[in-house]
Amino acid sequence: MENASKAIIALYRVPSWSHDLSHELLEITPHLKPELRKLAEELAEIARKLAPEHGRATYGEPARGLTPWDLYGEEDARKILLMARKAWRIT
Repeated sequence: MENASKAIIALYRVPSWSHDLSHELLEITPHLKPELRKLAEELAEIARKLAPEHGRATYGEPARGLTPWDLYGEEDARKILLMARKAWRIT
């Protein structure tokens, strides 16, 4: 999702080093063809939802003594994978 977002943003400007690129995607939508704007908005929504999970998926919640495996189950992984595949298809 993050790389898909950065690929689109990079066509118009240098993307930030952020994991949440939703605001940058929304900023470039006026430059897109009208038929692509909805797809960019969908990608921005996926980015907004998944960005906070980047750190949790990597480090867990150390202050609470939780690993990523404690936080995410198989159903969580399936949902996130579906969103990531949709982001990939959009690009």
